[in-house]
Amino acid sequence: MILRTSLTVLWTLTAGAAQAQKSEGCLSAKCHVNTEPMHASPAVRLGCTDCHGGNAATEEKLKAHVLPKLPREWNWPSSANPERSYTLTLRESLDYVRFVNPGDLRAAPQTCGDAACHRDIVYKVQHSLMTHGAFLWGAALYNNGAVPLKTPIFGESYDPLGHARRLYTIPAPSPEEMRLKGVLGHLQPLPQFEATQPGNTLRVFERGINRLSNRGFGTLTRTDPVFQGLQRTRLLDPLLHMLGTNDHPGDYRSSGCTACHVLYANDRDPVHSGAIARYGNLGRSFTSDPTIPKNESGHPIQHRLTRSIPSSQCVVCHIHPGTSYASQYLGYMWWDNETDGELMYPPQPKQLSPEQQSRALARNPESASLRGNWSDQSFLQELSTLNPKLKQTQFADFHGHGWVYRAVFKHDRKGTLLDAEDRPVAHEDPDKFKSRLPWNSQRARRAQDQRTRRAVARA
Repeated sequence: MILRTSLTVLWTLTAGAAQAQKSEGCLSAKCHVNTEPMHASPAVRLGCTDCHGGNAATEEKLKAHVLPKLPREWNWPSSANPERSYTLTLRESLDYVRFVNPGDLRAAPQTCGDAACHRDIVYKVQHSLMTHGAFLWGAALYNNGAVPLKTPIFGESYDPLGHARRLYTIPAPSPEEMRLKGVLGHLQPLPQFEATQPGNTLRVFERGINRLSNRGFGTLTRTDPVFQGLQRTRLLDPLLHMLGTNDHPGDYRSSGCTACHVLYANDRDPVHSGAIARYGNLGRSFTSDPTIPKNESGHPIQHRLTRSIPSSQCVVCHIHPGTSYASQYLGYMWWDNETDGELMYPPQPKQLSPEQQSRALARNPESASLRGNWSDQSFLQELSTLNPKLKQTQFADFHGHGWVYRAVFKHDRKGTLLDAEDRPVAHEDPDKFKSRLPWNSQRARRAQDQRTRRAVARA
């Protein structure tokens, strides 16, 4: 027993020394002091370089840090997630991607997926619907006549070098497994839209115009608008291989494992965000790390992994057509551009220059936003403060892709607003959107308080 105890103590001291050595320069340089550990459990013993890479043997920042291959696109030396980075994480060097986000799926096999950690989970995530998106690609392409197969054959997947790759099921599934369980035999990358051929004579795009051609198959520059639309519009992007767009409340997130398990401030509604609602909706940091700016968007709340994931983190991705279950789960839908619109449009039509229009459409591709106030980022960030003035609905505090979401309330067949007990609520009642409606009922508040307490206890 004494020998076993001595060996245990010796192993603990050795492991502690090794952990300290892998963080030595980061702490002795007085940089990342007091930074909270990524894992809440003291049983996990990791140093900085175990996950981030880099060189912990020096106190010189430029030698300790991994430097980007594309510094301008990362807004280097800022450590915030860049806005609308899309394929940047695929074009950047693997070492730098790992440095800024060890949970990225290019780096995860070396970090989260290490043999001693979560290897099986990382492998499964790389084959997940949330990573390859085959369900939407398959439905859109088949329903629009671009491919003749109901079974999805296209999906997104990238190797550690950032190259598109095929996914296979080994051993190959049987016809019964494919028909009854939805197992796919393989997925291949989406082809470049320039090389696609239209499957419908009434659906042909021509180069140089942004509309359907009236000349059908008679031109040599014809392409399929379905393939083009999938890759150029925001139907289902970004997926887990890429960062969130990080440009609106409701768009702040990382990629890969940390897209879900590292929390960002996206929504101030405690029903949606639980214990993290107090951190706002601007993607700001509240870490103890003194090197992270606290007035810059695009940072996680803390340097901490969690399994207590609020709905506000799910909505960042699940607002797209085909995956919008989360906004419906919360009781919201896309705003119709009319309800309570007197507060959403300027008294006089806006006169935007081409440059202003281009910048606004990069944030929100909905052209109607150019006429409304919500193309103004500062207006959109504080949109929910208009709720006390609204007569017909209430707006959400999240605005993924720059869109506006309105609450859906219970009505009878004649359009009368109903409370949680199906009793009519007068249209003139100034408190009609408060305690008497289902989502604000006393029972709902008690349930949310219990969930919040449990989440805080687990964190």
